[in-house]
Amino acid sequence: MDSLSDLPHGPRQSYYRNQVKKAPLPAYLQGKEKDDELLEVLLKMKSEEEPFIRKVSLEKKNLTIVLAPENQLAELAKYSTSELDFSIVQLDPTFNLGPYECTLISYRNLLLESKRSGTSPVRRGPVSIHFRKDEKTFREFLQTIIDAKPKLKEVVFWQSLPKSLMPHLSLSNRDGWKEETNQ
Repeated sequence: MDSLSDLPHGPRQSYYRNQVKKAPLPAYLQGKEKDDELLEVLLKMKSEEEPFIRKVSLEKKNLTIVLAPENQLAELAKYSTSELDFSIVQLDPTFNLGPYECTLISYRNLLLESKRSGTSPVRRGPVSIHFRKDEKTFREFLQTIIDAKPKLKEVVFWQSLPKSLMPHLSLSNRDGWKEETNQ
C-alpha cells in the first residue's frame, strides 16, 4: 500500500479487488503484479470476441487507445448519414482522466424522445484515450472509426471538427453546411 487512498472504501470494493487479484493470468504472466494498464488493454484486445478496442497506438510521446463496439458504430452510422433525418455528430475533446485526455463522439438517438423535453437523448459514441490534443491524434481517431465502419464517411454534419481535418479524412459536409470549430 502506497497511500491511504489504496485502502478499499467498503466491503464491495474490497471484494472486487480480491476478485481481480485472483483472476487467472496467462502462463507467461503468472506471479507478476497486475499494475501494467497498457498490458491489460493489449491482453483484453487480443482476447475479446467482438471488437471493442479498435486500436492501440504507442509512440514516443503519445499513447492512443480507440474504443468503439460494433453496435455503437452501426448506430452512429444509422443516425448520422441519412440526409432526410440526421443527427449532428460532435467531437468533444474536453475530458481529462489524470495523465490522459479523453475525446468522445456524441450524437442523438433519433428513435427515442424525452417526455419532459421532447428532444432525443444524446448518446456517447466512440472514445479515444490519449496523451496529446493535437490534429494527428484526432485524425487517427476519426480514421480508425471510419476504417471500422466506412459508411461513416457519409456523416452529414460534424460539429466541433477542426476544418483542417476534413480533407485528410475525405469528409465533406453537404451543401450549405458550415463546420463549427472550437479552436
